[in-house]
Amino acid sequence: LDSIPGSPAQEAAKALRSLLRWVQSKKRLPSEYAEDKVEKRHFNMMKHARKKHLGDRLSELHLSWLQEEPLLHDWMVKPKTTKIPLLEGLQKVVDWVEEHEQLPSGSSSSVEEQKLYNRMKLVRKATLEGELPTEHLNILQRSQDLHQWVVQPPKVTTPKGLGLQDLITWIRRNDRLPTKARELPAQDRRAELRRYYCMIRKRRKYLRSELPEEEEASLKRAPELWDWIARPRVVRKRVKQPLEDRLQQVVGWVEKHKRFPSQFSAKQEERNMYTHLRRVRKAIQEGRLPEDCLLQAAPTLHDVMSNKQSSARLQ
Repeated sequence: LDSIPGSPAQEAAKALRSLLRWVQSKKRLPSEYAEDKVEKRHFNMMKHARKKHLGDRLSELHLSWLQEEPLLHDWMVKPKTTKIPLLEGLQKVVDWVEEHEQLPSGSSSSVEEQKLYNRMKLVRKATLEGELPTEHLNILQRSQDLHQWVVQPPKVTTPKGLGLQDLITWIRRNDRLPTKARELPAQDRRAELRRYYCMIRKRRKYLRSELPEEEEASLKRAPELWDWIARPRVVRKRVKQPLEDRLQQVVGWVEKHKRFPSQFSAKQEERNMYTHLRRVRKAIQEGRLPEDCLLQAAPTLHDVMSNKQSSARLQ
């Protein structure tokens, strides 16, 4: 199927070309933390291509495309990073704190600052467990704020009753339950999400019969919230879809759209069809799909893809 126009291999090549044009246009690499869905897909494609290159599975043709953009090529071919030794990691944290006159934050938008925060947590863990060598302690003492943060155990907050009254007040003020699916400004969304997950925690406690009596009494004074918390558990049995059904769905999709589905599509339905296609192909290669199903479906795929007008639309 890889030689047929619109096949997964050709869709991957198309996506790689799209990534190359994006980098050449923006003069930068796509970010893992981008909110834009197109940029996020380009980052996933870039990571996928790098994984193939490191595993010697990236074709010479695709590698030659990457060489057209040095910024992208250099990122693709760089070797896998190894863990930075604790001493070097601590030195980087101390240097950063001295330069910025503050501790790195784990919620920063800067990826580099987030990495430094994680290293700082590793140093704290080693310190509290008595595993930090003396030479590391000497470096640590160069920054009083950093030393104080590292030698103090992290604060532990008890979740008992946490946010319950605030949650009830919020529901009464807004006349609805919080949700994670609403399109809101970032600050409002974070505030609503905190209350949504508070509601989730209360329901989990209720289902495990761990909800304290005083909390249950408070929840019952908010009928809409209590109805949601105390609703019966719904047990959904996941039924594995037969390969024959997946094959027929792929055939129907290809006949309708005159091309193969793409894993990089913005539509969930098309990405699901691509997953079906991958599983069907694997089953055919491993001999798990009955031969008569393949003989029945393959001519349909061949007719659609070999049609001259259809091929023109696919290219």
